[in-house]
Order: sequence, then C-alpha cells, then structure tokens
Amino acid sequence: MPPTCQLAVLTSILCSQPAWGGCLDGPGARALTPAERQQVLDLLHSERFMDKSAGRVVATLLDEGRYMCSERTSKGLARLMADL
Repeated sequence: MPPTCQLAVLTSILCSQPAWGGCLDGPGARALTPAERQQVLDLLHSERFMDKSAGRVVATLLDEGRYMCSERTSKGLARLMADL
C-alpha cells in the first residue's frame, strides 16, 4: 500500500484514489460517532475548558485518566464548529 494511502488509513481521512486498494470507503472503524463528537464539543465549550487549547484539554483529561479523542481530532472538531 502506498505511504499516502497508509497515512489516510491511519488518520481516517478518505483516500482520493481508490485504485490504490485498501483505502477507506467511509469513516474508519475508530471514527467518533455523532454522539461522541458532540461530547467532545460540549467539553471543549464547557466553562472549565473554554479558554484552553485543544492540546491542553486533551493533556488535562489524560492526567485525570480520561481519553476522549486525540488532540488532532479535538482541533478539527473545534475548527469545524467555528466555520459553521
């Protein structure tokens, strides 16, 4: 599998050239459900974290033994909501 396609699989980004084979046809098995995405957004917009970066939120939650999603996913969701 070409490296670009491997990266697409690892990051759950859709592969633009399905002829490579082995690329995702839709969301990956580890993709957040709509309810999980909403939980992350609610947390990012909560009073506790509203003035913190996505990286700081993820780090704080990890210190508390909680993992909701990666920093990259948190940033992407926050960016998506900012664009709406």
